[in-house]
Amino acid sequence: MKSFKLIESSIIGLLIGVVVSVYILFMDTVGRDIGSILKTVSLGDSIKYFPAEYRSSIVFNFLFYIIVYILYVVILNLLFRIHKKLAVVVSIIILILCTGSAIQQVNAFKKPLAIDEPVVEIGNFSSSNIKKYFGEETKGDLNQDQVDDVAFLIKRNEGDERGDMYYLSASLKTNQGYGGLNLVYVGEKIIINSLTILEGTIIIEYKENDSDEAKIYKAKVENNTLIEIEEDTESVSEE
Repeated sequence: MKSFKLIESSIIGLLIGVVVSVYILFMDTVGRDIGSILKTVSLGDSIKYFPAEYRSSIVFNFLFYIIVYILYVVILNLLFRIHKKLAVVVSIIILILCTGSAIQQVNAFKKPLAIDEPVVEIGNFSSSNIKKYFGEETKGDLNQDQVDDVAFLIKRNEGDERGDMYYLSASLKTNQGYGGLNLVYVGEKIIINSLTILEGTIIIEYKENDSDEAKIYKAKVENNTLIEIEEDTESVSEE
């Protein structure tokens, strides 16, 4: 492998980063595991240290992986310039990692998905009610097993003066797939701004229809039951 100029290294890293980013995001979307090797090499675990609004952003994740691989290629190119023998050793290690990662990707596609969608218990809602998912679901560890679970909102409307009513639910991921939890009432006549999971807590930022003040609703999972964190309910001051 010959040495490249900085701009050439950056372009090569950019191309590799784009391919890896698209692949990782695709695998995450379809619910398949990218494997421990690719996740570790791509520094995927470090994303959890960023604020929740960044972790849930596809654009942020895309750019994060691109930057990681640009730095990798630039550093490897510098090694070839400074210490060629060390660079050769590093290249061999990279080749081994690529081979191991490729094997894990093949195995990931061979393994069938247990359940494509989280299981949801709708409770006592009658068939005449209008029920549907609201917006995008969010992922994060809710029961401290180091595996991403799913939280999402359900919008209910019975056609009366209450209008849209929002309920929060979650599904915990197990070896058998997703297991649905109970529903908890969030509110009615509100506008949902965001839904995130941060350090095991589900955080919903919303506004009441007749107010511009942003508020926070929090919930967590205890003993496989979704419960509201009432004492942490708070308002968010506008910038």
